[in-house]
Order: sequence, then structure tokens, then C-alpha cells
Amino acid sequence: MKTYIKHSKMCGMIISFMFVYFSAHAQHSVSVYSVSKDHPTLRQVSDLSFETITPEKNLSPNIIRVFSGDKKQTLMGMGGAITQSSAYLLKKLPKEKRDEILEAYYGKSGCRYSMMRTHIGSCDFSLRNYSYDETPNDFALNDFSIAEDQKYILPAIKQAFKLNPNIKLFTAPWSPPSWMKKSGDRYAKGLGSISYRDNSLREDCYDVYARYLAKYVQEFKKNGIDVFSVSVQNEMQNNPPWEGTTYSIGQTINFVGKHLGPTFEKEGIKSKIIIWDWDKQNDVVHGDGMDKFCFNVLKDPVAGKYIWGVGYHWYGFDLGTTIAKDDVWSLVEFPYIDYVKNRFPNKHFIATEQAAGGFIDIKTHPWTPAARLIFDVVNDFAHNTEGWMDWNILLTSKGGPNHTSPDTTMSGCVAPIVLDPDTKEIIYTPAFYAMKLFSRNIRPGARVVNSEYNTWNNNCFCYLNQVSVQNPDGSITVFISNSLDEYFKVDILDGDKVVTYTLEPNSLTAFTYSDTANERDDLAESKYAYASASENGYNPSHAEDNDLNSRWASDWKDDQWLEINLQEPQTVNSISSLWQNGSSNDYIVEYKTDNGNWKEVSYLNRYKSDSKLDIDGPWPFFKRYYDVKASEVKFRSVPLRIDFFEPVHTTSIRIHGVKRHEKYGYSIYQVKVSGPESPELAYKNDFTISSSSNQSDYYANLVMDGISSDRWSSDWNDNQNITFDAGKKCYFSDISMKFENARDCEFKIQVSDDNQSFRDVPYTLERFYEYTHVKFKPNEAVGRYIRFQGIKRNSRYGYSMYNVSISGHFDSQKKSSSIKTSNNRISENSNMLEVYPNPITNHQFRITSKYNNCTGYLYDVNGKAMKNILLNKGVNDFSLNLNPGVYIFKLPSHNETRKIIIE
Repeated sequence: MKTYIKHSKMCGMIISFMFVYFSAHAQHSVSVYSVSKDHPTLRQVSDLSFETITPEKNLSPNIIRVFSGDKKQTLMGMGGAITQSSAYLLKKLPKEKRDEILEAYYGKSGCRYSMMRTHIGSCDFSLRNYSYDETPNDFALNDFSIAEDQKYILPAIKQAFKLNPNIKLFTAPWSPPSWMKKSGDRYAKGLGSISYRDNSLREDCYDVYARYLAKYVQEFKKNGIDVFSVSVQNEMQNNPPWEGTTYSIGQTINFVGKHLGPTFEKEGIKSKIIIWDWDKQNDVVHGDGMDKFCFNVLKDPVAGKYIWGVGYHWYGFDLGTTIAKDDVWSLVEFPYIDYVKNRFPNKHFIATEQAAGGFIDIKTHPWTPAARLIFDVVNDFAHNTEGWMDWNILLTSKGGPNHTSPDTTMSGCVAPIVLDPDTKEIIYTPAFYAMKLFSRNIRPGARVVNSEYNTWNNNCFCYLNQVSVQNPDGSITVFISNSLDEYFKVDILDGDKVVTYTLEPNSLTAFTYSDTANERDDLAESKYAYASASENGYNPSHAEDNDLNSRWASDWKDDQWLEINLQEPQTVNSISSLWQNGSSNDYIVEYKTDNGNWKEVSYLNRYKSDSKLDIDGPWPFFKRYYDVKASEVKFRSVPLRIDFFEPVHTTSIRIHGVKRHEKYGYSIYQVKVSGPESPELAYKNDFTISSSSNQSDYYANLVMDGISSDRWSSDWNDNQNITFDAGKKCYFSDISMKFENARDCEFKIQVSDDNQSFRDVPYTLERFYEYTHVKFKPNEAVGRYIRFQGIKRNSRYGYSMYNVSISGHFDSQKKSSSIKTSNNRISENSNMLEVYPNPITNHQFRITSKYNNCTGYLYDVNGKAMKNILLNKGVNDFSLNLNPGVYIFKLPSHNETRKIIIE
């Protein structure tokens, strides 16, 4: 029996119908689609419904939480590359087959690709070695011609653009003409960053090569094709056996800043400039490595202003996997994207090329390329990637054609659609259907939303990976990959709703639902931690530092507790804890009430099963074994507990031990608190940050990037400062700082309206290990800017902070209306809502809303949250015990504010 897949028109019609259904399902239904090793074509496998979490609901050990109100990067979509090899094969096919393949990728019934890549001059997947000007020293570019592209590449690209005129075309050169290079050869003839000769661009050719790239863009424009992006160089420090050119950091800064950028600017070319365009790795084979190269180029003020973004590939290098003839699977490389993005948040990050299986026979191992592709797509989008492009859209099943001959393998890449050179049969591989499932549900303008497997993004569990997106139509899609050869039960939580599903072995599954179950369900910010007692070196702060190598440990007694202080009042509905010791101990979860007392939460579900997490992580690079069972995966595992409870509004929440069941104390690696975000505090991560000085690579903006290992460090002098710009007038309430150095320093807090004249703010101070918490008296810290102003250090080092969090509230930006009671009710005419409280102790409220599934918030005059109210369209009734006074009702999602006065 053949293990690959033939495509049919009927299959295409079924898939088209399935995706039409995506937008039509009911409000809380979940449509489930899957591609798997055993069922390699895309299919709808189920239609489920969300359930409300209850004490009786038995959750699985594997929980994926979707925080749909927490948006991340905006996405450009998915795509593939039309190389000369692919375009040549397309042209050889009968017209109906050629149309079928392009429709399958770019058409409305197919993948609906929104991105495309092609090469400038020849690449390793061209029929021959060529450039656009082979005349030596033709500095005027009189002989420039793209005639070679007009044979195969341009006709294929034009046909794709007819199917989707909004495709964004990314282009990259593999080499300039040979006469522009120091080696005099377009071929690099080396290995990685290692070469016996200099393959870089001649300095006297910087200007002509910039004009060469500009002419390429202009010639494509004459042919009706807009080039969205131009990479400076494919694989900028690679010396492959085929076409290749290398750039040092200094050469890149020089070429982009003084030649390519100004040339594009002078010629009015709007194409974006991309750098690196190589593997997301940092090792000796990759020269300077992605981190060092991109950081140093992007920080240059001249070159940096011309560079739009960073491209990267998945290939990597590891001697063991190369000898074993296997692809590199690595989880350690994805955070390298985050490293660069956090330092240059305005730059864009694109996965520009990936091709699975240099040694795979597509007929005998069809699932292997799909598995590798799924792994990379999911993890790339989970780590700040905005667009993802596969390599060749069409190759023969032998991996060609290439420079050698049409049907001979060179680099051995495989494509999602392949042509059998013997039977002339078109083969749609599982990778194609995986790409279709991704692309149909990752549309231009979509946003990645925060979703976490068992609430920790620890990059350790390599057999189950997930990412979630929200498309412009509002639908949420959760992608989950299962690389185990066994069924895997998961629970997907959004707010207080849950859906349970059993994943197929070796599969990609997508869960799509039209509305979020809880529109503003974000992570509650945990600020700092206290404990009843701690063993030496195992401080409570280690339980909320997002580092699974550190932990809190109590002494060896009963009645111990770990408190997470949220700094400001927040609504909380769950707490997750990853235990090292004491997992069998009895404990309760408590929250601090308004009068300062501790009270046990009221549980909806107390999940205390022996869920396991791999906290050591996989090998940095490892041979990927298929058909592996969970029992065969060797790693250190610890129990995870998740407590879901009725929402409480509190400043602190704690795990309170009752009785141990072993001689050791309580010991926890990590605690996270979750709940609906308080809208009046939504500004807190939107500060612009500056400092008086910084050490190299330790910039001020890193203190609020959410990464526990990032920090700001000043120079080694007294009297240094870091300033936070809230953007508008703010009533600051407190600030917490996690110090790396100078934690016992002398300092003052100042505010300013204009960033020029700063005034000191009276405050109270708490210090706890590396944390410092500063609280201000009401209405004394008012201004747009707030500054930590150092006075005297306590060591020879500078001031150094890992994390800073600031709280407060803005003035209302919308004039609110006031309503006074009259007899037994108040009323107001509004297109949005009407409010009717009865002025007695137990007030009955009626809110009529024209919007569905939106959350309103009731506050007292001091900004204290009284109640969160989920509104449905039409009449909503609820009651509250309120004293006479002034109350504010807000509907942030629609910028509505109402003042209510009860006399």
C-alpha cells in the first residue's frame, strides 16, 4: 500500500466546505481539524462545545490555557518559494496540472498563501548558475537583464498573483555577479562560516551592487510585480557548496547604511530590507551567530534605520545528527528570536526558508517532513515570528531539479507537493495538508494570543507544542502538535470554559471557535513573594521568577505558606504550582480580604493529579525518534497542581500548607496566578523607558520586557536614574523593583510633568531579598513621568534591575455623565446602556446592552473594583450591597464611562 497521498477535486471540495464552516459555527462550539500520520489528509474530526468548569469536571493532566485578551505580534501569514526549479517543473506540466498546483497553494480553495519568496539570480535550486550582469566590471550595469527569470520564474509568480493580488513577495540574493566578489566565484565552496578564501563583496562594488539590487526591484515592477522585501544576502555568513556570499558585521553596516539604504531611498524604492536570513543559532559553524550579528547591526543608528527586519531558517548544524542523516530538532534556538526582538521591538521577524529532510525518501517516510514542519511553525509563531515561508513549492520526489540535472538529488530537500519523475504523478504530501491547516487559520492581520501549556513556557516539553492565534474575523484557533506515537488527552481552557479532546498520535490538530469564552482573561501580574520560612538559598522570589532551575523551600515543619503579592487589587480565579517536594502535602489556597484577613477560596475545581513536566529539557540538539511512547521519554518530572476557584478580588494570594506527609518541607519551583485583568491598570506595560546611562547590552527598556533574565545596568557611578514615561498624566500608587546590584542603595522617587522638572515623592519602603516595594500616599505621586533616582550605591558596581512594575490609574479620557437617585431609581438615556439601581441597601441594577459578551466594571470613587459584570445583549439584572456614595461603571472595550451617585 502506498503511504503518500493523491489529490482529487472531490477532496478539495470537501476541504473548501470545511473552511466555510469555520465562520458559521455557534458561539461556544469548537470545530476540530486534524492532519496525522495515520490520516494524512486534512479533515474535520469533531465538533465540540465548551463546558463551564465545575467541581465535578475531571481535567486531564495536560492543560492548555488560552488568554485571549492578551494579544502578541501581528501576523503576515504563510507562504512558500517559487524557485527556478519549481517554476521549471510547473511549466513542464500540462496547463490543468499547473493551474491545480498554483490554486492549491495560492487560490481560495487551497492554502490561500499570503507570502512568497524567490531568489535574486541563481540559487541552489536553479537549473544553472547565473546572474543578471555577467559582463566584468560593468559598473554602469549596461548589460543588466532579468531575461533568465522571464523564462520560468516570472510567469509562475504572475499566475500566483492573479489568484491572490495581495501576496507579499520576499526576495534574496545568493550571490552577486562573480566579478563583484573578492573570490571571483559565485560558488562559496566552504562549510558554514568556514572557508579557505574570502567570499565577501568587493568594497569598490558596494555602490554598484546596491544599484544592481535596486534595478532588480525596478525590473520586477515593470513586469507588474511589487517586491515587498529584499534580503541583503541569503545566509549572510555561510559558505555553502553552491552560490554564497559572506558579510561581517562591519561590512553589513557599511553596505546597508552607506549604500543599499540610501540607494533605495534615492530611487524611491519602498521594498523592506532584511538581514541575517540564516539559521537561528549561535555556534562556531554560524560565524557571529544570530544574536551577536543582528544585535550589533541593528544597534547601528545609520544602518539600523534602513533595516525592516530579520529573517531566519531552521536548518542548524549538529555533527551527530548530520552523521545520522537526520534533521536537527532543537528547542533551545527559538528564544534567540525573542532575544533580538526584545532589544529591537520595532523590527519584524520572518521565518524565510525551511525545507525538511535532506535525506528523506518521500515515498517511504511521508510523515517525517510534515512532523518537522509542524514543530517549527508552532514554535516560531510562539516566539515572535510574524510570517512563515516554506522553501520550494514543487520538486521531484528525488529532490530536484538543480544545477546538476532535472531529476538528480543535490541537497535533497523535499517539497509539500512533489512530482514523481517516473510516473509523472502529482503527490500531495502530509506537509502540504499541514501547511493548509496552518495557512487557512493564520490570515494576514491575525494576532498571536497568549496560550500556555500547563501555564509554563519552559521550552522543555518537546513532544507536545502549541500556539494560538486570533484572526481578523475574531475567531480563535489553537494549534496543538503531538509527536508521540500514542493518544494524548488535553484540556483547552479559555476563561472558565473548557473543552476536552484526545489528540491522535503524530498529529497536528486545530481547535477553532468564533468567540472567546472570556474576552479579557489575561495573566494576573505576580509582583513579588513572601514565605513563612525559607531554607538557606531557596528564597520565595524563586517561585515567581520564571526560572525552573530555582525554587522556594520552607523549613521542615507543618503550617508553612508561600504568598504571591500582586501589588495592586486584581481579580484572580486560579493558581498553578509546580512542586519539587511536598506534592502529597495538604494545603489550602487563601486570599487577603479588604480588611487584611486571610480567607480560603471557594473552589470550582481543585486539580491535584500527578501531571508531569520535563524541567530539565531535551538535549540542545537530538536525533528525532518516531513511534516513541511517553513511557520511553526519559526526563525528570515533578507534579503540577492547578486550583480553579470562584473569582476573588485581592492584593495577595497564598498556598498555605496544612500538614506534611513526608519529613521534608514544602518546595515549589514555580507559581503562577491567573485571572481577568483589571482594565484601569491596563496601561502598566505601555511605558517608554530611558536611563541616564547603561552598560553594553543592558538597556533600560529590558526592565519591563517580561523576561526574568533581562536587566538594565547603569555605569559604575552614584547618582544614576531610570525614568518611565506613562504617556499622559497618571496617579501613581506604587513601584516594585527586583535588583541585581545595589539592592540596598540610597535612592529617591521623583515625578514630573515635562521630564525636566522633577519633584520628590514621599513614600513607604519594604525590602525583601532582592525586591524593593515603594508605596506612595494618595495623590502625592501625580505626573506623566516617574523616576528612580539613585543617590548612593552600596557596592562598587552600578545600579542594576531585572524587573520593574508600576501601578496607578489615569484620569478618565472620556467625560463621564453623572446620575443622581430620584425616589427609587436612577435612569439615563444612552445608545449603549441604561442603569436602574434601587436606593436601598441591596441595590438592584439593570443594564441594557447592545453588545454581546463584553465585560463592564463597577468601581468606587477611589478606583477600588467592586464587581466585574459580564454583559449579554439585551437586559442584564444583578444586585449589589452598596453604601451611599459615588460609583463608576466602565465598559472599556467600547470606551463607555458612567458615574452613579447613590444618596
